[in-house]
Amino acid sequence: MSLPTDSEYQEAIQNPSQVFSDPDLKTGHPELTSPALPFPKARSGNFATVYRLNCGTQSWAVRCFTRSIHPDQKRRYAEISRHLEGTKLRYAVGFTLIEKGIQVRGQWLPILKMEWLNGESLGSHIERNLRSPKALLALATKWVEMTRALRQSGVAHGDLQHGNVLIVGDELRLIDYDGMFVPSLAGSTSYERGHDNYQHPKRGDLFGPDLDNFSAWVVLISILALASQPQLWDQFNGGDDCLLFRKRDFAEPEKSKVLLALLNSREQSVRSLTALFKTLLSLPAGQVPPLDGNLLQNAPPTSQSSAIPSWVGDHKSAHAPRLPTAPSSQTPADAPASWVLDFVEPPTKASAQFVGSKASEQVITAYSVIFAHVIGIGVLGGALPALALFSVPFVALFVVLFLLFQHRREPAVQSRTHARRNLHEAQKDAHKGESLVTSLANELRHVKNEFAAVSEQHRKVEEKIQKRKAKELERHNTKHQSERAQITQEQRAVDLFESDQLGSIQRDSGARISGLQQRIAEVTLSEQSEMNDALLAMQKQFISTALHRATLGNADIPGVKAALKHKLDMAGFYTAASISSPHAVQHVHGIGPARAHALWIWRQEVERQARSMMPTKLDGSATQNIRGKYAKLHVDLELELDRMWQQNADEINAVRVQVTRERDRLAVLERQADESLKAADLAVRGQFAPEFVQAQKELDAASSIAHKDISQLESKLQAARAETFRLQYRREIMRKNLSSYDPVRFGNYMRRLVAR
Repeated sequence: MSLPTDSEYQEAIQNPSQVFSDPDLKTGHPELTSPALPFPKARSGNFATVYRLNCGTQSWAVRCFTRSIHPDQKRRYAEISRHLEGTKLRYAVGFTLIEKGIQVRGQWLPILKMEWLNGESLGSHIERNLRSPKALLALATKWVEMTRALRQSGVAHGDLQHGNVLIVGDELRLIDYDGMFVPSLAGSTSYERGHDNYQHPKRGDLFGPDLDNFSAWVVLISILALASQPQLWDQFNGGDDCLLFRKRDFAEPEKSKVLLALLNSREQSVRSLTALFKTLLSLPAGQVPPLDGNLLQNAPPTSQSSAIPSWVGDHKSAHAPRLPTAPSSQTPADAPASWVLDFVEPPTKASAQFVGSKASEQVITAYSVIFAHVIGIGVLGGALPALALFSVPFVALFVVLFLLFQHRREPAVQSRTHARRNLHEAQKDAHKGESLVTSLANELRHVKNEFAAVSEQHRKVEEKIQKRKAKELERHNTKHQSERAQITQEQRAVDLFESDQLGSIQRDSGARISGLQQRIAEVTLSEQSEMNDALLAMQKQFISTALHRATLGNADIPGVKAALKHKLDMAGFYTAASISSPHAVQHVHGIGPARAHALWIWRQEVERQARSMMPTKLDGSATQNIRGKYAKLHVDLELELDRMWQQNADEINAVRVQVTRERDRLAVLERQADESLKAADLAVRGQFAPEFVQAQKELDAASSIAHKDISQLESKLQAARAETFRLQYRREIMRKNLSSYDPVRFGNYMRRLVAR
């Protein structure tokens, strides 16, 4: 059944009271396109068109489907509605699926009825606040809080993107729940793939609580990047069905101009966050971490225990480095929803400052300068030898070393040195983690390649066995085909013999039978013709007798009285038979045309009455005489025909007996040939079956080992990727925090000494 078009829905919705079954919607008034075009305003989507109906103080969104929904979608809507109602998730909007919701073209069709939200789309809100970093950072915080609330409620929207998120007042609200996941749908598959510009390139059939993780990162990174660099919106056509990123940026990150621009940003925080985000693209879609703080809460404790799962200790690959421990100093015990905002928000603590006294450094520096001047004046005045100038560099070196020593004694500088050392260690740890991930990925690839090689080798072995088997079967098939060909040739010869013999019989005896049948027909026709002639003669005689018996004297003829009858009698007209025509009596005196006509009418009436009374069939004796005349001839011909028919049947039967006997013999040969082939086929299959079984056992054994190794390696790789991501996060946070020590660099220390 084809669904209505947008224009058909639009026409129907002009009359809500007639087309809707819901009592609320029946009383509504559709939002119109404009006063000049008084048609319901349609908002088209991928699968449905949305109309707004104002029902008093309440407005409803009505989704009318323009594409057929999956049969299971009705159940999913019910489960989603039940779960959202139970969790009271403040970011969601209640909805109802009405199966017979709207009548179009005489058919009742389903609709979704939702509360209408007066809000601004996420994309429009970001564009409007591009020059307000504070507003965008607040939005980012709300975004992380929303994703955490969704996850805590067991909900994944399935299509987080700029068009499905509204800002209503100060709150985020979600719309379009076609691809939503709730716990009761676990084990189902996804019918939606979400917006390509927000989905992981390897999303595939992922459908579970981690469905939104990647798209949540995409939106968050876009918001934070724009908060730092609003010019990116125009540079990369933000708002053109995206915020910043597009599908190709995820599929080919090394060629992405957006990622390149962010990685080369003047802001260290943007560079760090982008580097962290880029690592997500190498993870499977289901392993992308959420934004709910679990990344930090799940980080391992410090002390001396290993920060990695126990399996790493069992990993024996010689070229796989061990994953280092992530210190707990970077792992809050209770990570806030906005933990990732640490990359963008300025540090809450004050920048590092010098706290030591500068008096001793200034005194020593001043004495050193005075000493240098005295030496210079003494040499120029001749009071000191020129060699005395060589002492100046040593004094300067002493001063520099002294100042460096004093600079390093500053607590802030020592903290900076410790922070740099920690960053170096974090970089080493992250590098080791990345190396371990690479090593495990290579090992996994190696195991898969080895199994593929084993599978290919098995295929070749099986192919060789199959070829030998096919060759043996072909030999038997060739023999069988030769035997069948010989049998077929003989069958054709039998068919030809039967056809020739039956044709010859048909030509010979058939011709004689046909001649006899024709002779019998002719005799029958002659007999019938003679009977017809005899009956006709009898009828003529009866009519003639009736005419001769009808006399004029006894006739009552109008206008012909006794005198005229006497004249007619004298003229030779005694009976009706003597009046041969109307003109025959006109020469008799007194007989005019009228009386002649009356006489002729009388004569015809006599003949008519005679005809009505004449016999219609021969009497028994006449019939018997004629039939007796032809009876012997009929009997002789019928006997001869029966004899010919019997002879024809005997000849045909003799041929068919001979042909049947030959066909039976050939059928036996054919059956024997087929049975021989079947027996040979079974023998060949039995001959090669052990080889196939052995090859399959070897493949199954290799497959079992490979699948076990692959499963273990995939588990290790998944854990290593998660741990490496935490280490990369720790490294990027340290790199950002190190900037707070810029004020205590040595150059600033020197400027501090000369400052008043």
